[in-house]
Amino acid sequence: VSAYTYLGYILYHFDNYQGFADNFSNMSWTRFLFLFFVFILLPLNLFLESLKWKIILSGMENISIFTAFQSILAGITTGFFTPNRIGDPLGKVLYLQEGNRVQAVALSYVATFGQSFATFLCGIIAGFFLMFSPAFTEYQDSVGLQTTAVLFLLLLIFLYFSLPYIIRRFTAISKFSKLNHLLEAITEISVNRLGVISILSLVRFMVYSSQYYLLLLFFGVDISIYEAVVAIPINYLMVSITPSVAFSELGIRGSYAIIILGAFTHNTPAVVLAGVTVWFINYVIPMITGSLLLTAKKKL
Repeated sequence: VSAYTYLGYILYHFDNYQGFADNFSNMSWTRFLFLFFVFILLPLNLFLESLKWKIILSGMENISIFTAFQSILAGITTGFFTPNRIGDPLGKVLYLQEGNRVQAVALSYVATFGQSFATFLCGIIAGFFLMFSPAFTEYQDSVGLQTTAVLFLLLLIFLYFSLPYIIRRFTAISKFSKLNHLLEAITEISVNRLGVISILSLVRFMVYSSQYYLLLLFFGVDISIYEAVVAIPINYLMVSITPSVAFSELGIRGSYAIIILGAFTHNTPAVVLAGVTVWFINYVIPMITGSLLLTAKKKL
């Protein structure tokens, strides 16, 4: 409610809709190339997530990249209407052997953690760039803030690569046999495999960040690459840590876009449209496709 209220307030008080409309009426064909490349990057985005899922499962079940792709689409569908997409594993595991589905639920959260790791890593690094920009000189001498950010980043890296060890120690003392069985697959993930997952997550983060930047250019936002590299990761970081469900994501994403990207441009409607469009392309289109796949699977 707060997000939609804030979004509506800002858009209501925007006083240059005529200029915004003129920007579209004078649009050159080269700007449509930006939109074209956004759609081209969608399959790459989904492929990277599918490859990540295949690698995570490799110690338990060997699946094809096509099966992994179907699993990802099904997971997007089942997670779409749950808070922060916690229902994602329910769709992913439908394409696995029944005996592996329980443990695959835990492995699915490893994939999610890997993407969150990439988001936090890039967001914190972008925060440092922002902190040392001319507009934020008051934070450049804030040793405490800088130290906290560095320590948090180091803690995040340590926790990510120590995940199998931490789970292994937990299951060793836990008396809940069913929970131990659920977490057992995580203990068998090697550090090397976690490294590959983190690299794929970082590449995927760069892909959908590039989509965001291309959409900003398509909608006529005058923003440099440096400003985009700083603002977009911070925007994704704030969205990722905010609890949300499908119907609230538009308001939350739009509000953060205005707050963060709005620091670099006054073209508020274009910023909101870019954020909404990248969400629609990367989540709504795959969700619709995944729902069709699930329907077909149910009939079979």
